[in-house]
Amino acid sequence: MALQKVDKYVVGEEDSWVNDKLDRKRVAEYLTPIIASVTQPFTISLHSPFGTGKTSFIQSWQADLQKQKYKTVYFNAWETDFSQDAFFAFMEAVQRELKSQETDPSVAKTIVDKIAKATRKGAGFVGEKALPLILRGLATKVAGAETVQGLLALIGQSDASVGELTGTLAEEGLKSQRDAEKSRIDFRTDLSNTVKSLFDESTPAEKRKVIVFVDDLDRCRPSYAIQLLEAIKHLFSVDGLLFILAVDEPQLAQAVTSVYGTGIDSRGSLARFLDWRYSLPKPKLSVICEYLASRYRLSELPWVREGSDFTSINVFVEFLAIYADGYSMSVRELEQVFTLVNLCLRSQGKTSRLLMPVLAGAAILRHAVRDELEAALNDSSSKKKLIQDVNDRLCRVDPRGVIKGEHRFVEQLKCWLMNQDQMNVLAKEAKDLESGLNNEGAHSSLSKKGLSHDTVTNMLNVVHYRSYILTQFNIKEEPIRAPIRALDTAGQMIYE
Repeated sequence: MALQKVDKYVVGEEDSWVNDKLDRKRVAEYLTPIIASVTQPFTISLHSPFGTGKTSFIQSWQADLQKQKYKTVYFNAWETDFSQDAFFAFMEAVQRELKSQETDPSVAKTIVDKIAKATRKGAGFVGEKALPLILRGLATKVAGAETVQGLLALIGQSDASVGELTGTLAEEGLKSQRDAEKSRIDFRTDLSNTVKSLFDESTPAEKRKVIVFVDDLDRCRPSYAIQLLEAIKHLFSVDGLLFILAVDEPQLAQAVTSVYGTGIDSRGSLARFLDWRYSLPKPKLSVICEYLASRYRLSELPWVREGSDFTSINVFVEFLAIYADGYSMSVRELEQVFTLVNLCLRSQGKTSRLLMPVLAGAAILRHAVRDELEAALNDSSSKKKLIQDVNDRLCRVDPRGVIKGEHRFVEQLKCWLMNQDQMNVLAKEAKDLESGLNNEGAHSSLSKKGLSHDTVTNMLNVVHYRSYILTQFNIKEEPIRAPIRALDTAGQMIYE
């Protein structure tokens, strides 16, 4: 038994998409001609919710583009979040990435030198180094005479110094602004020339660009994320640079609000940094679940037997995928669920009496609606509410599984939430209703209450399913309780 998480995504050396379990290659094939057509400075937002495989996609896409002789840069913003300045962190990444893609050492050195030169040009305005600390302090408070006098007293100056220092402030401030603007222009010119120098006349026009992938920007502290966005907009927006930002846009919009204030239109403000938005298609969770089950080698467990409704990995994956889809779980959330499920399964003995579909439902419900699940096990009204909610969700994502208004998995859920005593009560009620429906007078009365043969049939199906579990596994408590305990403790599934 070992606790482990899914290995880091690996890009294939020969085939960049060999591990593409989300079928994203077709997305790259659609986007590549689009970015090839871009001839201006451009910033693209590649939107997908957190944990839905953006990083794996852009890593495979970057490798694919490099095979097609595009020059690319991968910059993980979150990994440089500790830096005090996004400018220098980004320039270092550009230098490192472009150098690594050159096989000729002399060409690599030339690239390093040119990027270093452009970076030095940018240092004149980054960090507002032109103004001395005292003058910057006065600049923010120059309208307040009391504040100015207080600062002068703090540094041992007299009132007579106010006029002189204010004049110096104005002069230094203007000079600083001029210097900063000149540095910005020089930097952009050098950066543009550096990018152009990376290509020769034999390079096709559509490939005379550097494609910069910026990852995990939405995970950064807000000030750093906005600083990088502003740098892309005002400093790096030059011919030959195309930025692709892999982000969860609502999360990034929150960073905008955090920096600029709650009164701002965050989505509108974010739009000014972006030239085009593209949303990645939602991944098929069934494929992800199959991959994760294979990745953890669950089929090798000694008690797993295909062909059984209770010990089959295929059944487990089917239940897990549909429940996960119903609760809109991300790929990352599924990875977390599988990490726990794997540990839980491998803690079992060789004679484990596992009910795989029950474990699948328990794992998702425990992750998504734990409080509601606990309440459903202790209160009949909460149980009805949970069952109805699950049914609505599953019917929405899997309409083919709906039979007369109820999803086929809900019948099992009712059974999982029912102990032996509750089963006996339901069995008696169903038999009584069945007798009533067979009696002409009673049938009329039941029909007025909305009860029908279908209702009774559904009730009896639940009873039969629950009876089978009782007979085969001697589970008298609610079948879902043991998986919940096991997931809570990653310990033994002991049915009481």
